[in-house]
Amino acid sequence: MMYSWPKDLNEMSEAEIRAGLEELARDNQDAFFPVDGREALRAFQAVFRCQRCDICCLREMATQDKGIGVQAHEIGYLAKAKGLTPPQFLSTYCRLTPDGHVMQYPCPFYQQGCTIYKRRPFVCRVFPVAMKRQGSQILVGAQMICPSAPSAALEVLMAIRREIMKAKGVRDDSRVSQ
Repeated sequence: MMYSWPKDLNEMSEAEIRAGLEELARDNQDAFFPVDGREALRAFQAVFRCQRCDICCLREMATQDKGIGVQAHEIGYLAKAKGLTPPQFLSTYCRLTPDGHVMQYPCPFYQQGCTIYKRRPFVCRVFPVAMKRQGSQILVGAQMICPSAPSAALEVLMAIRREIMKAKGVRDDSRVSQ
């Protein structure tokens, strides 16, 4: 289920936005941003700071179909890292879903840290970013299970709010309060 903001961001105070994000975090839902996906992805990655808590490596994410998404071009080097052929890797560590292959949890490459960090799958590189197709549009948001996601999501949403206010010619001096 996707969270619906109760009103336009420019009509919401920081406290209302913060409360919405807290609700999402409590319910382990994703917070999607009401702007172009590429713009939201860049904005989120610019403010996100990983705490290295390893939740993303060790705990099942509801939004990832109970596994770690693996793209077809990643299977070869992941298999090689485990000393397996691609078919052996797939049969040992993955299963096929309607959206493609997913690796099991906990991640088979995690041992007191990521053993393939420089070549980790795309979904790991962009975590906690969530992506969802809605018609022809790609929505980008934050997986709120990540402890660093709420504060980064708040910064992005407040920046989006400021841009909306600016476009409407309304002065908005609000900044994220700590």
